[in-house]
Amino acid sequence: MKIFSSLVILFFIFILLFIACIEKPNNPVAVINDMFPPAPQKPEATVGDRNIVLSWQMVKSSDIYQYYIFRKDSINREFKLIDSSQAKTFIDKFLDNRIDYFYQISAINLNGYQGPRSVPISASPGVYNVIINNGAQYTDSISVFLTFVAPANVSLIKICNDSFFNNVTWEPFISPKEWRFDVGDGIKKVYAKFQNGFGNETLTVIDSITLDTKAFINSVTENTGGAVKTIGDTIHFTIISNEINGFATINIGEEIEDIVLYDDGTYGDSIPYDGCYEVDYIITEYFTAIDALIIGNFVDQVGNVALPVAAAEPISIQSFPTPVSLFDPAVDGTSIYLSWTQNNDTDFSSYRIYRSKLPDLKSNLSAIAVITDRTTNYFRDEGLEYSESYYYRVYVYNESGQSIESNEVVGTTDPNTIPDKVFLAVPKLLDNRTLRLSWTQNNDDDFASYRIFRQESSPVNTNTAAIMIITTQTTTTYNDENLARDTEYFYRVFVYDKEGLCAGSEEVSGKTTP
Repeated sequence: MKIFSSLVILFFIFILLFIACIEKPNNPVAVINDMFPPAPQKPEATVGDRNIVLSWQMVKSSDIYQYYIFRKDSINREFKLIDSSQAKTFIDKFLDNRIDYFYQISAINLNGYQGPRSVPISASPGVYNVIINNGAQYTDSISVFLTFVAPANVSLIKICNDSFFNNVTWEPFISPKEWRFDVGDGIKKVYAKFQNGFGNETLTVIDSITLDTKAFINSVTENTGGAVKTIGDTIHFTIISNEINGFATINIGEEIEDIVLYDDGTYGDSIPYDGCYEVDYIITEYFTAIDALIIGNFVDQVGNVALPVAAAEPISIQSFPTPVSLFDPAVDGTSIYLSWTQNNDTDFSSYRIYRSKLPDLKSNLSAIAVITDRTTNYFRDEGLEYSESYYYRVYVYNESGQSIESNEVVGTTDPNTIPDKVFLAVPKLLDNRTLRLSWTQNNDDDFASYRIFRQESSPVNTNTAAIMIITTQTTTTYNDENLARDTEYFYRVFVYDKEGLCAGSEEVSGKTTP
């Protein structure tokens, strides 16, 4: 075993001596500097939200195949190859805005040789933005306020009304900042670039706003064609403006003002929100307007007021019924009597009477009576509440459905009075345990009930429960049965009205037999 081990050792020594004696080659390959591309020059970083755009230059780039991008950050301290690019730019995406990043770039030529890396550069991504007038869509002034969104390490800013930044220099970063646009309505834009503590510029951010300093009306039209209109007719008005989201109104002479028009396609315009304001105006009130001017008014969404514009032709509106005059009403208890002058129009259709507990009533309520006889110019309103004021108007309607209102009158019903009491006769003994009561009839209009009260001692009052309630006004007798023997009972009959007032009869008594 020892002999075998010695032979193995000698074999390895022989091999080593043989390798050491091998003759070295006479023609080694020399390394030439031109074989390797130079390092990229002037690397720069442009920062944005969660991304960094790298760019660089090359002295000689015709034989460059691609570039390697190396990165480290403030957490990972060693440069690592993250990607490659065949252009002299690279966008590093999906970064963390809270971390500082460092980059180096190296070139690889067509022979596959990699050159030295560029000098390292640093950059920090972040959120950058410019906001005009807190995000408003419109302004009526060329002077606005700019608010900037940027990380805390931003020190310089460039601002311009165009994207070329011609003749614009860096200035200290201040937010907010007053800014002025060029004169002339339309879309205005603000471009901004930032520079952070590493000296990195940002991508250009932009915001826009519409400058609107005036409003005007192109045309005002209506569709009457010269025909006279009346209650129930519809007139289509149109105002053409140059702006959407404004407020347009029509005035009909001095009679009707502020009829609102809409730019939503509801009234016939096939394209909503195009600056064409329309409405179908239904005549619902009595008035007369002969050759009345139609005046269009417009205020745009910024608040600019256009000069009023008149339609090409005036219009005429008439309502034909002759109004009646209501006389002061007469009052009888809870009834109010109305009378009015007679209407003599040949196309008379009806009188319609309206009532309300509030003044200035209109015909949008339900009519309490419709009278189709022209000569019947009176009406009795019954069953009202006590001590209540009621307001009335009479509308005259013609055969075409046009109407006109009368003057308004008010009547107040009488206060409620205590019912007339009845006379209660002495009870009559029908048998040992039954007494018969009888009394005179009450004839009040607001009668509600007779209530019979009984006690075994005097005086009788309403503190106890009634032994009987009778709601028929003509029923004036009652048999009190199953009484105790040899007992005297005292009675009173109270009359109650619908308002809860009552009046009691005189007290009487009757006695059952042993």
